[in-house]
Amino acid sequence: MVKSLDSYNLPTLEDLLEAGVHFGHQTRRWHPKVAPFLYKEQNKIHIFDLLKTHEKLRQACDFLFNLASLGKTVCFVGTKKQAADIIRKEATRAGALFVSERWTGGMITNFDHVRNKMLRLKNIEQGLAPGGMFEKYTKKERLDLERDAQKLEQEVGGVRNMDRVPDALFVVDTKKEFTAVLEARKRGVPVVALVDSNCDPTKIDHPIPGNDDATQSLAVITKAVADAVEAGYKAWANEKAKPEGVKSVEHKAVKKEIREEIAKEDEVKKVNKKVEKAKIIKKPKTTIKSARPGKKVGRPKKAK
Repeated sequence: MVKSLDSYNLPTLEDLLEAGVHFGHQTRRWHPKVAPFLYKEQNKIHIFDLLKTHEKLRQACDFLFNLASLGKTVCFVGTKKQAADIIRKEATRAGALFVSERWTGGMITNFDHVRNKMLRLKNIEQGLAPGGMFEKYTKKERLDLERDAQKLEQEVGGVRNMDRVPDALFVVDTKKEFTAVLEARKRGVPVVALVDSNCDPTKIDHPIPGNDDATQSLAVITKAVADAVEAGYKAWANEKAKPEGVKSVEHKAVKKEIREEIAKEDEVKKVNKKVEKAKIIKKPKTTIKSARPGKKVGRPKKAK
């Protein structure tokens, strides 16, 4: 990975241990493809190898930092009860987008439809403000508009300023957010995700193996990711504020390396897609050849 231009703090192994990141699900609920990240089985519960978790967390944070330092958009996704407040708080602090209530279908694959919802939310908020166009509406009409605004706030409130498809997703609980992961894979959007022992890590570009149920575990991992994104946006803002001729040679070199890495990842994805398509071989239709040429073969006649 490219070295970071700005420093951000990663949790230590002790922090991960105290937060309970190493606890997985019961052994009967595990996914076999998560085996490389497991350390052992204890009391019918899988235990993650925290050395591998820490290394994967570092790689994921470096990737998101590099994206943010180029001004790319990152969206945090986590709609489960114990994750919603953490996702909302950390994403807001980092200056990223977030979805904490409900993932709206088509947010990536049908962005125009979601954009219309964002515009409607902004229009309602402007109209309900003092001196707005809805000021002369009746009380009932204004209540109906307020209810619509509340629903739209839950759906697209965290992404209201999104003007294009996000450049990366950070997902908590890939089983619950399978729609978001599926849409991202279809559009080639890289996914960073906290993957528990009951999830498939091969469907994630940058998996972080660990506990995705405990509040402390979610807080530690999400904070580390938010710190990396925040540091990346700060580096981008500082570099953007400089005059064109004063920009550091080091930053330009890093940006070039980042773009090269992203291009390589895109090429690998294209090759993998071609390989997957090549594996799907249609079975040839079986035909019955007749004994005599030109004679149709039918069902055998029943003996009288």
